[in-house]
Amino acid sequence: MRSRADERKLASSLELAERVISWVLLYPRIADRVAHDQDFRERWLSSIYLHLARIARKLSLYSSANNHLIGELVGLYVGCSCFDFWPDCQAWSNFARQSLEREIRSQVGADGVNREQAMSYHLFTLELLLLAFITARNLGAPLSDGYAERLKGMAQFLDTVATSKGDLPWYGDSDDARGFLFSEAETALEVTTQLAGLLFEESAWLRFRTAPTQAARALVPDLLSKLNHSAQAGLPPRELFVDAGLACVRTNDGNVRLLMDFGPLGFNGTAAHGHADALSVWLSICDEYFLVDAGTYAYHSHPEWRRFFRGTAAHNTARVDRCDQSEMTGRFLWGSKAAARLLRMESASEYVTIEAEHDGYSQLPDPVIHRRSVGFDRATGSVRLEDSFQCAGRHQIELFFHLHEEAAILEVGDEEVQVVWRGHRVAFSSPGSNARWDVTSGSESPMLGWRSRQFNQKQPISTLRFSAEIFGPSRIHTNLDVYL
Repeated sequence: MRSRADERKLASSLELAERVISWVLLYPRIADRVAHDQDFRERWLSSIYLHLARIARKLSLYSSANNHLIGELVGLYVGCSCFDFWPDCQAWSNFARQSLEREIRSQVGADGVNREQAMSYHLFTLELLLLAFITARNLGAPLSDGYAERLKGMAQFLDTVATSKGDLPWYGDSDDARGFLFSEAETALEVTTQLAGLLFEESAWLRFRTAPTQAARALVPDLLSKLNHSAQAGLPPRELFVDAGLACVRTNDGNVRLLMDFGPLGFNGTAAHGHADALSVWLSICDEYFLVDAGTYAYHSHPEWRRFFRGTAAHNTARVDRCDQSEMTGRFLWGSKAAARLLRMESASEYVTIEAEHDGYSQLPDPVIHRRSVGFDRATGSVRLEDSFQCAGRHQIELFFHLHEEAAILEVGDEEVQVVWRGHRVAFSSPGSNARWDVTSGSESPMLGWRSRQFNQKQPISTLRFSAEIFGPSRIHTNLDVYL
């Protein structure tokens, strides 16, 4: 007999739920063998029941009541729906349904953005929440209209921030997890937007994958004929995602897109998967993001790199006195957290203004409030940044700009940096400033100039750093001009 200590070492309930989901999706292919092999059937069904019972008994209701809880509830719901062989299944299924209705409202804002402040977990939970929605639909017992509206909002957010070729502004943590996987050739963006587009008859969301995905073939085969319909205008474009604290604006021709973050650090008290990236910006040019987030790299294996990739210097924002905006107290824990807020957004004209601030540096002996005003020209894609710092004393200010790994530095001057990327020229300038630009790539001391596109992998990139010393209230102006 296993002790309680042994049981805790076995696996998390999320791992068990993902295994159940895999078995559910695999079952149609092995149903014949299961029917004809009594010994296998008995052992397998016994294992399924033990998985379901353990998930129901050990839900993540405390520090991991985030994507873990959603995954566990989806595993419990689809598992009980597919393998409804035991008296407990009906009660477990009803409980999971009711809990998912609650969690989608808790973990996804009314604007459709996952509250963990991490793109990877937005995709992960969207896959899972779609699977539960499709399961209920196929059983003839659909989930609520409110649940469907949250799903639509999640897909609309992806459609807003993704480039024409499906590149995304990755922010927050990522461990490359997938809710389910039918084909390694299908990205989470392609799967989720195609399923949502078919389910909610939003043909504009089908642009990322025009051929049917294996996921759609397996889960909604009755809707595949809609892929042949010509694309229609989608939902009205949304530029401000209030709950998430994100704004996304683009040029009139759609070639340049700017994203700005002024949202909370992360979800609930732990903010486990958030990064210290308040007032960070991302910029896409044509098909890909040019100003990027550094990524994640590791959770447990390299604590020093974990600190760097979560820290402020790994994001396109300002750092004061070499301190992070929020205080890291563990790999998934934060102490004092920067509180950001939007001050104004004026977007009705050709020139967009977004202004926000955060108080993350109010913990310094001489408190500092960082305010960033971003001006964006819809005609040219040019960006004007004004970073102001409210303080009384002397401070060291650094502005960071992390570039796509294929960007090449042409020239670095006292007031300007010239960059070329994919045939485009981008100029960073700070006219009239008493400061300097420098470029760092692949440095380990200090850690700077890195990007992690996949878990446990990292590669050098060029990071531009603008350094200045201020005394008292100060403003720093930075121009980004894109020449297509």
